[in-house]
Amino acid sequence: MGSFFQELRRRSVFKVAAVYAVTSWLIIQIAGEILPTFEAPIWVNQVIILVLALGFPVAIILAWAFELTSEGIAKSTETPDLSGAGPNQGNHSVLIGLMALAVGFLFIDRYLIAPQGSSVPFNSVSFERNHPQVIQSVLNLGEFQRRPGNGNFTFPRLSRDGTLLGYSSYLDGNYTVWIQSLDETDPGLVFERAGNWIGMTNRISSDNRMIAFNDAAGLNVVPKSGGVPRIIGPVNFNSYDWISNDEILFFSGNPNPIQSVSMVNGERQEFPAEEGNGVQSPSWIAGTRYVIYTSVTGNDRARGVIQQVELMNLDTHERHVLLKDAFAPSYLQTSDSAGHILFMRGTELWAVPFDLNNLQFVGREALIVPGIEILSLEGAANYSVSDNGRMVYVPGTDVLQYDLGSALTVVGVSGEQRTLELPLQQYTNPAISPDGERLALTVIERNGDSNVWLYNFQTKRLDRLTFSGSADNALWSSDGSRVYFSDYGRGIYIVNADGTGQPQLLFDTSGKPIPRAIDAESGAIIFQLMANGNPGLFQASSQDSEYVVNQILSDSSNPKHPSLSRDGRWLVYTASESGREEIYLRRFPDLASGGIWQITNTWATHPVWSEDGRELYYYNVGTRKIMRIPVLDDSGLNLGTPSESFQLKSTLTTNMNGNAFVLLNSDSEAIYVSGSDAGMQFEISELVQARLIENFDELVRRTAPVGFD
Repeated sequence: MGSFFQELRRRSVFKVAAVYAVTSWLIIQIAGEILPTFEAPIWVNQVIILVLALGFPVAIILAWAFELTSEGIAKSTETPDLSGAGPNQGNHSVLIGLMALAVGFLFIDRYLIAPQGSSVPFNSVSFERNHPQVIQSVLNLGEFQRRPGNGNFTFPRLSRDGTLLGYSSYLDGNYTVWIQSLDETDPGLVFERAGNWIGMTNRISSDNRMIAFNDAAGLNVVPKSGGVPRIIGPVNFNSYDWISNDEILFFSGNPNPIQSVSMVNGERQEFPAEEGNGVQSPSWIAGTRYVIYTSVTGNDRARGVIQQVELMNLDTHERHVLLKDAFAPSYLQTSDSAGHILFMRGTELWAVPFDLNNLQFVGREALIVPGIEILSLEGAANYSVSDNGRMVYVPGTDVLQYDLGSALTVVGVSGEQRTLELPLQQYTNPAISPDGERLALTVIERNGDSNVWLYNFQTKRLDRLTFSGSADNALWSSDGSRVYFSDYGRGIYIVNADGTGQPQLLFDTSGKPIPRAIDAESGAIIFQLMANGNPGLFQASSQDSEYVVNQILSDSSNPKHPSLSRDGRWLVYTASESGREEIYLRRFPDLASGGIWQITNTWATHPVWSEDGRELYYYNVGTRKIMRIPVLDDSGLNLGTPSESFQLKSTLTTNMNGNAFVLLNSDSEAIYVSGSDAGMQFEISELVQARLIENFDELVRRTAPVGFD
C-alpha cells in the first residue's frame, strides 16, 4: 500500500487533485458573481458545476497516465523516481499561487465589494451579517395549465419571515391556492374552487397563521391549514395586504375608500382615497404605520393610463407621491439606517435607496432584476420579497388578462351543447329579451372599453347599442322596447332597443350601479351598488318625473344578484351570511319584517327565476352545474329539493356582480358565457418554475448603493 501512495506522489496525482479542486472552486465563485451581471440563466451556472465535477476523475486518470517532463507531456513510466527532484517540483509554485488567489478572492468578496451599513438600529431586522453571497436557485411549483397568450398567474408570495411561500395554480378547470414551507418539498392545499377565474393572488399574515386571497367571491381569509374561507367582502384584484397579525387593508373599487378590517372583532376603519384614483398592490412596511401602493387613474377595471407609487401614513392619512410611471412597489430594509423601495417599470424590477425616517431618497435608481412576468393592466408583478431579504419571482413578460376570447354556449337539458356564431371577443352579462328573440350582452375590448350589443337569434346579427366605452349590465324593459344599462361613474341610462335616439340618463350615482330587476307594478328599478364602503341593494322609483333612490338591503354579507319573481312578491339574491355565497329569499317589498329563507346549503350564485315563476335556477360553483329548485306553488312558498338541470361541459365564466347565464325556450335551454372553444382546446400544460434569490438585500445594496456619487 505504501508503494502505491509513493507512486501516486511520484505521478503528481495528489498535486493535480489539489490544483483541480482549487481551480474549480475559483471558477464556480467567479461565475456566481459575474453571470448574474450578464442576465445569464441559472442553468449556465449549473452546467459549469456539472462539467467541473465530471472532469475531476478525468483529471486524476490523466495525472496517473501522463506526467509533465522537461521535454513536455510523456507517458508515465513504471519505475518510481523517489529522489524528489525533477520538473514536477515546479507544481508546488502553481499550487501555492492558486491558494493565494483563492484567499485574495475571499478577502475582496467579504470586505471590499459591498458597502458597510450604519450601526443605528431602525427596527427589528438585524444587519450583522458580513456581506453574504447572493445565491439563486430554481423552485419547481408544479405542472399547471394556461391558455395561449396568457401567463400562469401563480402569484408567488413569501411570508414576512421568508419561511413560507403561497401561490396559486390552474389545472383541469380548478383554481387552487397552495402554501409551502421552503424547508419542505411538498406544498399544502389551502383552497380550491372550480371556475374560470383569472387567478388568485394571496398574502400570508405576519404571524404565518392565516392566508388571504381573492377570487370571484371577493376577499377571503382562511387558516393556512385550510378550511372554510371567511369572506370579507368585495375587493379589487391584487388590492390588499396584512397590516398586522389580525388586520388586513383592502380596496374594493371607486368610489369607496381604502378600508381595514380586524379579524378579531370585525371592526372596520376607512382611509380616504383620492377621488377617481384606484389602489393596486398595497404593501405594508413592517414595524411602521406606512403602506406603499400603486395609485392608478383609469376606469372601473383599474386599467389606468397613469400609475404612480405613493406612500400613506395610516395614522395621519398623509400621502406622498414617490415615483411616476411605476407600479407594484414594496419596501426592503437593507441597512440599519435606510432601505430600498422596489418597483416595476415594464417587466424590470428597479430599486432606489430611501430614508423612511426623513421620507427622502438617498441614492439613485438602479435595475435589479429584468424579465419578470407582470400583469400590467392590473398593476401586478410576479415577485415577492421577505423582510429578511429573500426574494422569489417568476420570469416572463407582460401577459394579457384576456385569453383568446369567450363564447356564448347554449346547453340543453339533455346535455347537448352548441356555440353561437359570434366573433371571438370578450363577452359578459347576457340578458334575454322578454320575447326570447334577442340577447343583450356586454362586449369588452382589449383596451378595457365596454359597450352593450344586441344579438338577434333569427338573423344572427350582432349590433352595437351603446358607444360610451363604459356601458355594461343590460336589463330589458318589460315590453322589450328599451334597454336599461349602467355607465360607470355616471348612473343608469335607458335607450331604445331599435337603436334610434340617444341614451337618456335616468338618475346619476357615484360608482357603478348594476340594474338587475324591474318591479312591474311600480316601475321601480332594483339595482346593486357599492355605497359608503358597504355593498347594498337599492330601489329607484320615479316620482314627478324624477327618480328617488332608497337603499333596501345592506349588510356585511355582500348581497348581490337580486331578481324579482314574476308576481313581484319575492326577491331572491346571493349573500355570504354563512361565510360563502348562497341563495336567499325575502318577501318584497317588505324586506325588513317579511322573513328570510336560505334556499341553498352549498356554494351557489346567480339565481334566475323560471319562466312560470315557480322555480329558481342557480349555479353550483362546486359542481359547475346549473341547478333548479321548486320555490312557489299555488298556496305560496313551498321549498322543494334541488336537482340538476344543466351539466356544463365548458367552464362557466362567472361575473362577480353581473349575469352568468340566462334561460330560453321555456327553460329547456340555457345560455352561458364560457371560455372560447379555441382557448379550451389549446390549453397548455407546462412546468412552472420560480426563481429564489437568497440574500437578495445584499444584491440590492451592491447594485443600488446609498449616495449620489
